[in-house]
Order: sequence, then structure tokens, then C-alpha cells
Amino acid sequence: MKAKEKAAKEKKIEKTLPSIALRRSGVLLHPTSLPGPYYNGDLGEEAYAFADFLADSGQSWWQMLPINPVGPGDSPYATVSTFACEELLINLENLVKKGFLKKTELKKPHVKDPSQVDYKAARSFRGRILRLAYERAKTNGFFESSEEWRLFCERHAFWLPDYTLFQALSQKFNTNIWALWPPEYGKRDPSTIDAERCALRDDIRFLEFTQFLFDRDWFAFKTYCNSKGIGLIGDLPIFVASESADVWSNQDLFYLKDDGFPSVVAGVPPDYFNPDGQHWGNALYKWTTMRARNYAWWIERLKRQLLLFDACRLDHFIGFYRYWEIPSDAKSAKQGRWVEGPREDFFQVAEKILGPLPVVAEDLGLVTPEIWALRDQFNYPGMRVLQFAFGEDGYHIPFNFTKNFVVYTGTHDNPPMLAWYDALRGDVLKRKSSQGRTKKTKKEKGALSVPPDQDKARAAFEHLHTYLDLPLTASAKDICHTLIRDAMASVANMAIFPIQDILGLGKNARMNTPGTPAGNWRWRLPQEWLKSKLSEDLNKLTKACGRLS
Repeated sequence: MKAKEKAAKEKKIEKTLPSIALRRSGVLLHPTSLPGPYYNGDLGEEAYAFADFLADSGQSWWQMLPINPVGPGDSPYATVSTFACEELLINLENLVKKGFLKKTELKKPHVKDPSQVDYKAARSFRGRILRLAYERAKTNGFFESSEEWRLFCERHAFWLPDYTLFQALSQKFNTNIWALWPPEYGKRDPSTIDAERCALRDDIRFLEFTQFLFDRDWFAFKTYCNSKGIGLIGDLPIFVASESADVWSNQDLFYLKDDGFPSVVAGVPPDYFNPDGQHWGNALYKWTTMRARNYAWWIERLKRQLLLFDACRLDHFIGFYRYWEIPSDAKSAKQGRWVEGPREDFFQVAEKILGPLPVVAEDLGLVTPEIWALRDQFNYPGMRVLQFAFGEDGYHIPFNFTKNFVVYTGTHDNPPMLAWYDALRGDVLKRKSSQGRTKKTKKEKGALSVPPDQDKARAAFEHLHTYLDLPLTASAKDICHTLIRDAMASVANMAIFPIQDILGLGKNARMNTPGTPAGNWRWRLPQEWLKSKLSEDLNKLTKACGRLS
């Protein structure tokens, strides 16, 4: 009877889950940005409360950034493993409920600024708590007696042993740049690796334990979201960090020199915003080797992602068609070249093994009709961003949408809508002020030139107001509310809004500023984050635009 009840429950959850092919909407919020008492947001009660808010608001999707361990600059896009998950997200309250901690051992720390994630303090505090829980698990015989533990290790044997050894060795050598380790470690000499697995056994098992705790918290949380009709959208960057367990444990799949450092790296060519291009530094795949092995490593990566999430965004989709290859010793990305990616062969193999992929193609940037054709061949939704809608080509403006798109007011790389509009209006006012000064001093000082970006700002500003049919004196909040409404009302099947835009927050709520190495990924929701009236209003708008589940 219990088995039948469980099957019926799972079937019911499956029926209520949204599909990326349906007309739905959702919110973009990374879990670290949730409120909470332990220096960063996690999978605790505030995560469940946010799922309740989404359900009450009529939303069907919760989109996140990568949930892998964060890397340099606290970036979730520069991870040491594309398979492991961030231990900062573990629900510490559950450690008490599961008997790994005593209630008196989990005291809430004094957090100086709850509006910002404090990664250093979080790692110190949470690391101590998790180590305490691990020691109690050892004392209680958990690792010898738990079938759940045994199954977890068995289920994740593809990546878990190499990830945990990599992290343990990174601690031993005080760096995760494995090319700087002694050669026998960097080149994975079998006898050396076997010896270290024994010597570092306790550190390795602790790291396995933290992944186990995350896994248990995550799937309890995901089941709750799914039971509310909320699907989870993850984010899958195409490239991985050179200084990662992924590259170290699969060196023959990447272009590396004899010393272990990359011979060529990823980036993007020069464009209007970056005259020198961008030098990302990620190791590049040997796609011919990948193809010969039926893309086995990538298939495992997709399996992992689609186990954790109900759909995912493929970041830098262009890279599957062509990618910008830069010699590792090049001083500028200008010295790179375009190289052909795996194209349709990769997706054909992946879908043959995994079935139709519920993915969103991040098709922004230097795209061409061939890349759109690759996207459309597999019926993957593309992306449209309203902050890009009022330029010269009109590609992102709603009247040019078709159904198979996801429309965003902005992404994690954009400023909140309120800050974007304030900056746009500020550029226009600055230009007018410059023109005024020019008229007064023209004879004496000559004409004052106006930068071309200010001309573009003025054109975008006027286009925006004409399109929305709002006077130039309209308030920034009215502009932002109208853009949210237009995204909701658009023909695009999915509409996703950063929570900052739903709340009408400004520049201090920005998540990431590309090109700045520090100070990003820290924003957190205020403790009193969402009101019932906001939920009611969002539900009404969602219903009016035909996006309710």
C-alpha cells in the first residue's frame, strides 16, 4: 500500500510540473540571496517560504545561477567542479533535526550586514559546524550503518571520488592550480593517487559527507517546490575552469601543454563593449576526442544537471556552433580565432541517450543565422532581454518575438531595471547639459563633442518612451512596471523576472557587474522581503496574461 501511495504521489507531482513549451512565468533568484541567519541564504526555511511566495503569486518557475562550489571572486561561474554542489547552501537547521548536531551547538552568529553575503565569515562558521556534524556522524557509526550513505556514494561514483580527492589535495598543497603540484600528483600517477586516497581518507570522507548533506537537503527542497507546481531552472556554463577537478581528472579531453596548463583558452572576440575582446582562461575541449567517446563526459554532466533541475539554461550556446580560441600566451583576445564546435552532432547524440532536452539556449551576443538554425533544429527556446530591446536592430523588442522564447527584463549580468532606466535617463540629461554648456562657450572654446554612446542612449530613451506611450516625465517605477507587464503580455512562452525587478529595487541590488573581479554575487533580499499585496498583484497580472498554471 505504501509503495502504491508513493507512486501516486510522484505521478501527481509529475502532472503539476510546468513545461518550457507552455505559457508560464517565473522569477530569477539565486539561493545565496535569500535572507537567513548564517551569513548567506541557503536551503532552509526561507527557501521554502520563497517557494510558497511563487506558488501564491501564480508563478511556475524558479530560475537560479549555477549551484556548484563558487570559485575566484565568489563566482558560481568559476567553479572547481561542474558536478559537485555548494556546501554553503546546506540547511544547518536540518543537522539538528537529523541528529548530527545538538541544538545548543548551532548558535546564530552576529551578522553585521544581512543585506550582503559574507563569504569569508560563512565559510569559517559553516565549515566549523559541518566538521562538528561529521565528527558526530563518525562517533555514531553513521558511515558503517547507513544504507542511504552507501547508495549516495554508489550513485555518484562517476565524479565524487575525483572531486573530493582534488579538494583534499588542493588543501594539502594550498592551491587548486593542479599544474603547480608535484608532477606525480598533477599527472595522476596511479600509485601516488592510490596512496593519497588512503592518506587523506578522513578529509575525503568529510567532503563526501558535505555533498551527501547537500544532496539530501536539495531533493527534499525540490520535492516541495514540485509539489507546489514550481519547476526549477538551473544554469549550465558551457566551459569549465582550468583549475578544476573536471580538467584534472579528464586531462585527455582538454587542450593542455605538457606542464598541465592550457595551450589554448576560451574567450570572445572584440565587440562594441570590449574593444580588446574577453580572455576567459577556460580550458577548451578536444571535441574530436569527445565525439569518439560518444560525448560520455558531457552526457554525465547533462544527467547530473537534469537530476538537480527540471530544466536548464545552456550558457554561451554559441560555443556549441563555434567558439573563440585564444593561444594561452596571447596578451589580448584579439589574437584568437573562430573554431568549429560539435554543432548538431552533439545534441543528436545527447537526445538519443537522454531524450528531448528541456533546455533554454542562451543565444545572446555575437550570434548568426546558423546559430539560430542550430537552436531551432532542436526546438530549444532562445532568450530575449528587454534591456536590449531599444537599440538599433529591435531584435529584443516584444513585437518581434515568436512563441518559442524566454523573455527577461534583465539577467544576473544586468543592473536591476530601475537602475538601468535611471542610468539611461541620466546619460540623456548629461548630454543635454553638455549641449547647453556648448552653446554658451562655442565661440571661446569650440564645439563640445558628444560621445556616441550618449547619442545611442538618447535614441534608446526616446524609443522606449514612444514604444510604451509614456511621457518623458514618467517615473522610473512606472516605466519598470510597464515593461514587466509587456513581458508578461508578450507572445513568448516563458517570462522570467529577476526578483529585484519585481520588488522595484535599484543599483544597490545588482548581482553582478561583468568585468569587475570583486564585490559581485553578494546581494541578499531584505529580511522583510515580500508582502502579500505584492503576491496578489503578481498573481492578477499573471492570470490576466494567461500564464497561470
